[in-house]
Amino acid sequence: MTEKSDTTQDDFYWLEKTFAYAEEALDRGEVPVGCLIVYENREIGKGSNNSNKDKNATKSPRPILIIPIEECHRD
Repeated sequence: MTEKSDTTQDDFYWLEKTFAYAEEALDRGEVPVGCLIVYENREIGKGSNNSNKDKNATKSPRPILIIPIEECHRD
């Protein structure tokens, strides 16, 4: 039995961009983590890991991106 997927071509496009951000981190000697926030099929936040450069393993790109986006989208 094959389950139906709701994955679209847009999803694959954004996933590939996220992998590219992770590769940028790896090229800088970081742990390969990329983060991309998409809203209504538009990139509104992006980042990659800088924990080695910042000497802070708890500082990942996800919360760094989410805080400014939350501030911009408050009602």
